[in-house]
Amino acid sequence: MNNNSNNIQKLNTKLEKGLAITTAISGIEFIPIEKGEVAIGAAVSTYHEKQAIAIGIQGAPSENFRINSKIGVVPTKNTEFAGSIGASWKFKCY
Repeated sequence: MNNNSNNIQKLNTKLEKGLAITTAISGIEFIPIEKGEVAIGAAVSTYHEKQAIAIGIQGAPSENFRINSKIGVVPTKNTEFAGSIGASWKFKCY
């Protein structure tokens, strides 16, 4: 029974860290940029006593294309990371 309690607590801690990380990552909102420009962003968050920080970068290699990357971390003894890479295109339908 005690082993199950320990496993549940470990899972709960990982969940709390993951939610703190995703909250920090989602807190980064890039400002509009033009071709050839770069934007950086940062955010912090907390969830059930777990704190996370995130940084991100966005670039515009062309007028209609954007690429971005974000990474978040809970800086504790058992550090947890999460990250994403994304891209978006703008085009006319008609």
